[in-house]
Amino acid sequence: MAYRRGLALLCCLLVVVSGTAGVLAAQPPSRTIDQANQASVATPSVLSVSEDRQNFTTPSITVTDTLSIGHHATGQELSISILQARLDAAETEAARTRILTNATDALSEAVDQLATDSRAARQQYREGAISTKEYGNQLAQIDSRAEDLVSTAEAIEERASEDSELVSRAVELRAQLMMYTGPVRDRIATAITEGGSSGQIYIGGGPNGTTSAIIEDGVYVREANRPDQYNSEPGQIPQAEPLLENIRQQYPWVMNQSAGVSFTPLPIDSAGPQYAYWLTLTYPSGEINAYVDTSTQDVYQEVHRIRLDQLEASPDVTIEKTNYVVTVSQSFTGGPLQVNVTAPDGDPVDAEIRVDNSSVGTTGQDGIYWLIEPAGDYTITAVTDDTEIRVVNP
Repeated sequence: MAYRRGLALLCCLLVVVSGTAGVLAAQPPSRTIDQANQASVATPSVLSVSEDRQNFTTPSITVTDTLSIGHHATGQELSISILQARLDAAETEAARTRILTNATDALSEAVDQLATDSRAARQQYREGAISTKEYGNQLAQIDSRAEDLVSTAEAIEERASEDSELVSRAVELRAQLMMYTGPVRDRIATAITEGGSSGQIYIGGGPNGTTSAIIEDGVYVREANRPDQYNSEPGQIPQAEPLLENIRQQYPWVMNQSAGVSFTPLPIDSAGPQYAYWLTLTYPSGEINAYVDTSTQDVYQEVHRIRLDQLEASPDVTIEKTNYVVTVSQSFTGGPLQVNVTAPDGDPVDAEIRVDNSSVGTTGQDGIYWLIEPAGDYTITAVTDDTEIRVVNP
């Protein structure tokens, strides 16, 4: 399942170096970002979500959820085929317009229903009515529905006249749908439909949005969705210098070392009203992708990818016992946490790592194991052949 399917070609690339001068002041973003780069594990600032429930899940293949995800995909593909057949049979431009208008109205209703279902699922999770696993499965279904509806929106855009109001409506709906998609949700969907190990996935929900995170192949991936920060009213893409200043205020640590900034407006035609833009920030240890609302300059969907072997970590807690030293370095709840097990002389030690008595992995030859930081109080235990070292509430 392809994340962010059908994105338009990159239309603007801005290269930023540390200390860029002459940037015009702009209205600062209204949202709050956690300054995660100040923690013991230095990461970029992240989009803040007021989580009041969070936990871990390990998705697995299920027949019911597989059928549900597949049903949405088949249904949307069929509707596009029907749309094309009706357009092919239309004899006048007025008839084509009616067909596309009806399709756009149906798409709008489907997006509204998706938003309603997403809010309901998040509320059920927050209230404890569904488990973390069940909520993860619902996020995967919502992701699948959203991507299929994006395909419908793109089909309408491609078939409507360039100057038609239908194009603008379809683009706005596509921009809105992006807050319900993401690579972690995709990974849950893949685990449900195709099986295979996905590892532990962190999921958090609160009154203003949802976060999820996973570590795979040495890369930490976090996505955050803030529906409350999306505004359906269009805005104008700001000029380059004010735009850079807004981005600098939202991602100061990254911008100070960024290799480049790129943004793609939605729609791609920058002359008309814009609903959002897709932002990409690259830096030595990773990448940030975000959808930014043009009318408010608020981020409403954000994805971080961080190469863990490039992160700096300073110990929060160091425990020495007999022939071993265990250090724990934290970032933020749902962020990357490092456990390092060594001998007193600094040589790495291969040890099993447990969180609250559940085995999560081994440190390996470098003595380091990365995991996602749990919420609240927890215990990390490093187990070797002859010793157990516990770190309680690091």
